[in-house]
Amino acid sequence: MKKVLIATACLYVVLLVVCTALLVVVHTIPLSAIAPQLERSLATFEQEGMYPMRHTPLGGARLDNFTDCYMLNVAACVDASRPVDAAMRNYRYRGIDNDMALCTRMAMQRPLPADVFEYGKYWHGYQVTLRPLLTVLDYRGVRVLNGVLLGLLLVAVMVLLWRRLGAGVALSLLVALLLAHGAVVPWSLQFSTCHYVMLMALCVLLSWRWLTRDWRRLLPAFFVIGAMTAFLDFFTTPVITLGVPAAVAMMLVDERQRVLRTMVCIAAAWAVGYALMWASKWGIANVLAGYNPMAEAADSIQTHSLGTDGLTIGQMWLRSLQGWFAPTVTTVCQVSFLLLLVLAAVLVPRGHRAFTSNAWLLAVGALPLVWYAVATHHSFTHSIITWRMFEVTWFALICFLLKITDIHKLKSHVFIHRKS
Repeated sequence: MKKVLIATACLYVVLLVVCTALLVVVHTIPLSAIAPQLERSLATFEQEGMYPMRHTPLGGARLDNFTDCYMLNVAACVDASRPVDAAMRNYRYRGIDNDMALCTRMAMQRPLPADVFEYGKYWHGYQVTLRPLLTVLDYRGVRVLNGVLLGLLLVAVMVLLWRRLGAGVALSLLVALLLAHGAVVPWSLQFSTCHYVMLMALCVLLSWRWLTRDWRRLLPAFFVIGAMTAFLDFFTTPVITLGVPAAVAMMLVDERQRVLRTMVCIAAAWAVGYALMWASKWGIANVLAGYNPMAEAADSIQTHSLGTDGLTIGQMWLRSLQGWFAPTVTTVCQVSFLLLLVLAAVLVPRGHRAFTSNAWLLAVGALPLVWYAVATHHSFTHSIITWRMFEVTWFALICFLLKITDIHKLKSHVFIHRKS
């Protein structure tokens, strides 16, 4: 365990140095290099609106162009002559109008509007890729590239899952993504960040077999996953970078006799990486730029977790979950699919032992509910975004039902029925 802790500490230092350096470097890109692409991008936002609907195989899904435009707003406010200050303070311009496209256009003015303010409580690690891309691509082009890259990653993950854990687990992930309107993820930059972390984590876990030979080796890996989530994400769907990789890792790990210990340690490593990396930004910003976002961060944490807007906790939970059940077609498909799986598990069960040995998947599936309990107010306020965390629930639940169902017996029943 001592070696694990040393390795984790070294990884933490390396991450801080590399991530900070990358942020400073990309903030040296001048506004003139990205201004033409920003203008074309803003025209797209003005044409589509801030929350447009996109059709998927399971109905309509709403995009969050508002936050994507906010990401471009942060990019537009950068003063490339002071890259360290810009990378640590992360200025943004909101103005008095809620028209984010207009605000971003005003943020492109030099000198900056007097009422810009810091947004440094986040790392804004997405700027490491966004700013260089904006030198050659506008928002539509970034979407296309996003779709290609996410598609390739998903194919790689599906192939690896099929080889290592079988067709059932691979198809479980695909179905979970479909039920959560995964088809629209490439259309939104902020939807994509956690999916990149999740899919890349799965590729590493499935490709590097030595990681799963001992549960202790998973701890530095999940520390890094949590840290990269904090670096890249906008506090949207972080649980998917824990839940799906954790379920896959625990299905791969050799030591299965102590499942509870493994699951708790993995979750703890991820949480420490997430919290420590996020808090480290505040300290680094203070040292490098003389900017202390602690008060802003503390107020944000209190608001996102305890704020109620005059509603009871129960009311906030119901409204937070409304995004999951709002699309009618999706709801029918979800309920129908779940009933079919439950029916199969009841009619041809593998037995009590299969149930108890795979019950840990139910705990993994409950992780989004834990997040909702911790960040109730934020989950309510941004319910059109946060409900996608239930990809974890669907993946874990489908895997659980498949593992407690005697698939061979079910196939024979279906075959005999068709033959008769």
